[in-house]
Amino acid sequence: MTTIMTTFEEDSVALNQVIDEIKIAKKRGRVPIKRTHEELLALRRERYRDNAVNNVEKAKAYYVANKEQLAIKRHERYIRDKSALLLA
Repeated sequence: MTTIMTTFEEDSVALNQVIDEIKIAKKRGRVPIKRTHEELLALRRERYRDNAVNNVEKAKAYYVANKEQLAIKRHERYIRDKSALLLA
């Protein structure tokens, strides 16, 4: 971009080329952290242990709030399994 362009079209073409080069050079997003499966499981256990009381309270609240829907799903699963056994 050290040279001065004479027309607007030349300016826009040069500017678009520079923008494309910048987009190619810069990768988007966070760099992924590589962890093994065992490390991920250990992190999950730590997170659960840190908030065990809070997690139990959230689970109870979820079941109380969605009691009817969960009962319907349970009944549908029962009928589906029962029909599968009768057909087999």
